[in-house]
Amino acid sequence: MPSFSAKQLSSHPTRRTILFVVYPDVKLLDLAGPLQAFNDASFDDGRPAYKTAVASIDGTEVQSDTPLAISSDRLEDWKRRHIDTLIITGGSGARAACKDKKLLNMVSKLAGKSGRVGSVCTGAFVLAACGLLDGKRAVTHWESCNRLCEHFPLVKVETDPIYIKQENVW
Repeated sequence: MPSFSAKQLSSHPTRRTILFVVYPDVKLLDLAGPLQAFNDASFDDGRPAYKTAVASIDGTEVQSDTPLAISSDRLEDWKRRHIDTLIITGGSGARAACKDKKLLNMVSKLAGKSGRVGSVCTGAFVLAACGLLDGKRAVTHWESCNRLCEHFPLVKVETDPIYIKQENVW
């Protein structure tokens, strides 16, 4: 579990907000793993380092790739709220999400106001569909790298890294 020093605590007086974007058939692990890690992170004094939230286009329960549904806020409700990091989750539903104009428009708007933007595995397809990876190095799940390259030729797809950070995009 990450911990922050007293020096870092004084430079980070408030929790940072992490917003996870989900859609139908999201890979539960792509949400649950990072969500748990951010929820467990705390400052030395025990205060949570992050405030996390989950949002979808409609703000309804979203069916994951397991029997579990995920509660979510409406993405629209985040237009005027502060977001430090926007994370797009992956899963088999990413293909349909890449064609959802309303979702792509909202992700683009929220990405433009977020300090950092990232994706987990095939969530990279949603970022690419928004044009947020154009001209940038990117990676996705190894089984999907060729498909990302084929569908989004402006993205510089790399196959070996576990993650890539370029500018504010992870």
